[in-house]
Amino acid sequence: MGRYSYSQPFQSDTYGGGHSDSDSNEIEALIQEDQAQLELVNAQQTLMLCYGYALCSLAMLNSTF
Repeated sequence: MGRYSYSQPFQSDTYGGGHSDSDSNEIEALIQEDQAQLELVNAQQTLMLCYGYALCSLAMLNSTF
């Protein structure tokens, strides 16, 4: 009979920890890009709310005179 050998996989490979630094850097860059996009959307929504409030205030002022 032939001899067979078997070795256990590394724990990091088994549980998804076998990522390189370049993978981590790419993931970090994608996270930062998503956060920047969310901040832009939030800023735009805030600006739209302020603009809408200003228009309503002007309309109310014009209707009282």
